[in-house]
Amino acid sequence: MSIEDQIDSAKKIIDSEITNVTSNSLLIKSGGCASCHILFKLIESLSLNVSDATDLLSEVLYQDAQLNERITVFIHNKVSLTDVYLKLNYNLANKSAFDF
Repeated sequence: MSIEDQIDSAKKIIDSEITNVTSNSLLIKSGGCASCHILFKLIESLSLNVSDATDLLSEVLYQDAQLNERITVFIHNKVSLTDVYLKLNYNLANKSAFDF
């Protein structure tokens, strides 16, 4: 597969995974990493090693500013939601310790 074909395939995979996870956040396990999910999907789908998948992801995002923005927002939103859930669970656990 040529590098151009890999880049095109990677763009489709990244776009698809952002859409899938946005509509079903359970695709990323609790405490999971959104950027790792995308990277591992590239590794799995394109049969790449971690280094090659990382290089490909960097190249795709460098070439496609719109996809770069979309993945940045996606990761930011997933991190923010994870942070909210962790704080909420922590607060609920601490509150229940004081409920009599």
